[in-house]
Amino acid sequence: MNRKTWPSPIPKALLLLLPLLLFALSTAGQVRQPKRYARDSKRLAERKKLEKAASDTLPLYGGTYVGADLYGIGAHLFGSDTKSGEVQIDVNLKNRFFPVVEAGYAQTETASEYGTLYKSRGPYFRLGLNYKIKYKNPSESHLYVGLRYGFAPFKYDVESIPIVDDLFGEAPGNPNLSDDIWGGSVPFRVEGASGKAQWAEIVFGLRVQVWKNFLMGWSLRYKQRLGNDGLATAPPAYIPGFGENKKSAVGITYSVVYKLPL
Repeated sequence: MNRKTWPSPIPKALLLLLPLLLFALSTAGQVRQPKRYARDSKRLAERKKLEKAASDTLPLYGGTYVGADLYGIGAHLFGSDTKSGEVQIDVNLKNRFFPVVEAGYAQTETASEYGTLYKSRGPYFRLGLNYKIKYKNPSESHLYVGLRYGFAPFKYDVESIPIVDDLFGEAPGNPNLSDDIWGGSVPFRVEGASGKAQWAEIVFGLRVQVWKNFLMGWSLRYKQRLGNDGLATAPPAYIPGFGENKKSAVGITYSVVYKLPL
């Protein structure tokens, strides 16, 4: 007679305890994870608190800066058809935000390849804001990005240029400006026409402290025209503060800046 054998009670007990052991391990891991997360969260909260305290120690008003752009004057001395001058005022708020007002005057006189003489002159204005990239650094030297809204009311002249005969001294007119129906040259002259334009700018710049309250800096500007008004028969070729009358333009400024004593 064969005797029925039963399995050993030890493996059976291990099989029963294995799920309990796995559950305990998983529970322990779940308990340890929140503790570690809680420590990390506490450290993060403490760091944010210190950063906020450091930011709160900065005064709201950090100074006023007055500057002048030298690029327009320098470009004219080196042969540019345009003369321009510009002043700028900005205010330091929390060493982070710099509201800016810029105002200038520009004039140009240039002739196109088709024999048309353009003259333009008038003021221009810009309003905007600069943002200091590393605002926690107390140094006056810094990089910044900014936005501008520009507006210019101006006057301009447009005139056809006659071609002078060197032999007989006559001016038969400009063959580039001919009447398609009647033939011959079509001279015209517009003086004192009114124009206005508005545009937006994206600015990237650098300002460096050179000595005490004196700073120098440059900025690179991408300009997008928003609107332009002028005579339909003789639109302006140049917009003060913007540049050539196109949809977009790129500009440069090079400024000397003085920080007013606090």
